[in-house]
Amino acid sequence: MITGQICDLRSVKISDAKEILNWRTSKSIQRNFPSKVTKNMQKHLKWIKKIIKSNEDKYFIISKKDNKNIGLCFLNKINYLNKNAEFGYYLSNKKYYGQGFSIEAEYMILDYGFEKLGLNKIYCENLENNKNITNVHKKFGFKLEGIKREEILRDDKYLDIYLMSVLKKDYYKYKKKISKIFLQLFY
Repeated sequence: MITGQICDLRSVKISDAKEILNWRTSKSIQRNFPSKVTKNMQKHLKWIKKIIKSNEDKYFIISKKDNKNIGLCFLNKINYLNKNAEFGYYLSNKKYYGQGFSIEAEYMILDYGFEKLGLNKIYCENLENNKNITNVHKKFGFKLEGIKREEILRDDKYLDIYLMSVLKKDYYKYKKKISKIFLQLFY
């Protein structure tokens, strides 16, 4: 369990499978996530079991302080030799947007990756139409590394995927600024 001010991160369990599948297949999450997921519980359970056992994947439920599950965040494709990993998250419902949950979840998972796992680089992919999340990542020191041009077709429109990353040394520069934002938000 990773404890925050307004939310916590806990490891994914088999009992979370149905809720996660519903989130992953919802229109709001599918619209902003590069990969598509089909609603197939058998495949999904196989995936859940794999990530729970995996040493290269760390998936966490984002829960409010009242233990209401509100999203998922992860570090996956963890490369212990080269000390890097892919990162992502989503909130289950728009009603949780703008309340600090995504900022705190990102703060906690990055801290976990750099402090606990000893990573040097954390990277992600964002769809170009998800400008809010791109801006949040920039607040944490993420830099644009490249663009996969017209990579995804959504609603008859091709979208670019932004490749972003943050290095440990850059994250620590931004961490002080983020801590000040937390103080303003929560105290």
